[in-house]
Amino acid sequence: MKSSRYEELKLDEIRDLIRDCPIAYLASGPMEAHGPHGPVGLDALKAHAICLRAARQYGGVAYPPLFAGQQACALPYAGNVYIRPETARALYRDLLVCLERTGFQVIVLMSGHYPEGGLIREVAADFMINGMTPVLALCEKDAAWDVMQGDHAGRWETSLMLELHPDLVEMSRLPADRSVKPPAMLGCDARDADPIEGARAVGTIVKRVGGLAAHLLDQRRRGTNHGALFAQFCRTELQMEQLAGSTNLGQAYATHPLLARYREAFWACAFEQADELQRQLRGEVFGR
Repeated sequence: MKSSRYEELKLDEIRDLIRDCPIAYLASGPMEAHGPHGPVGLDALKAHAICLRAARQYGGVAYPPLFAGQQACALPYAGNVYIRPETARALYRDLLVCLERTGFQVIVLMSGHYPEGGLIREVAADFMINGMTPVLALCEKDAAWDVMQGDHAGRWETSLMLELHPDLVEMSRLPADRSVKPPAMLGCDARDADPIEGARAVGTIVKRVGGLAAHLLDQRRRGTNHGALFAQFCRTELQMEQLAGSTNLGQAYATHPLLARYREAFWACAFEQADELQRQLRGEVFGR
């Protein structure tokens, strides 16, 4: 049986993949402390495991995970290893170019490091300006906004890992005393992690990401390219998030009903509707 791991393929298998289902999944995340209970490579391990499941269920192949990413905070925990934002941009850009030249017609760029979300969308938008290959750039939580929240080594990220890599999570390392906050943990308490919730979230992410990637490939084969529209989606989302942060409208933006409707339309592959909803959202929240 052909592997879904790019590094394990032979030359003829890569040739067959490009002919049959040229979808590439690229996951990333820096080495970073994730509480006393999680591995430092959690971000990339989590994203790569999701990409592997999507590739196996919907076709395509997962490139080896990149254990790299930009710094999110200055907390001096042992094990933290980061690269400069300009280095990250160059790395992602070079890999996108090479994957496209290899023959991949759809690329999923997934970071498990949430502060990397804006950077990868910027890179994807720039890449798609003149290219033909649509790039779905996201953090895994973006595809499960309605079933989970983002955190760092907390309840949700730990729940995902209990589904994806249970052998790498040691819940016994967390303090039994609930009044003691574990180090390198942000958000909801990891001691409330639930593998059932993790499995539900992973299933939702895999279905949405894999299904969308397969749809984009089908559209390309039918002569429709959504690269320019995806570039617009990336840029507009970034602009709205920046405006929300600079104008104290973050809560109004995050809870606006049009945002949920936009996300639903996007993941349902109703791109024209998503485009219109994105325009309406910008106008209603920011008046422009």
